[in-house]
Amino acid sequence: MQRENKKGGNAEFRWVTTVPEKVVKGGSRQLQMPGPTLAQQCTARLSQAGTPPTRD
Repeated sequence: MQRENKKGGNAEFRWVTTVPEKVVKGGSRQLQMPGPTLAQQCTARLSQAGTPPTRD
């Protein structure tokens, strides 16, 4: 997450804002998931969503 943050801070902020909504909709399953697993998903989605806008 730090690497993407350096490339595009605004993109990460927007993405972080979307995380709580999905987590709330997801329910307790998202909360039960361990930190590392959630972090991996965050990094994967962040790099996919953050790479195209960053290059532009």
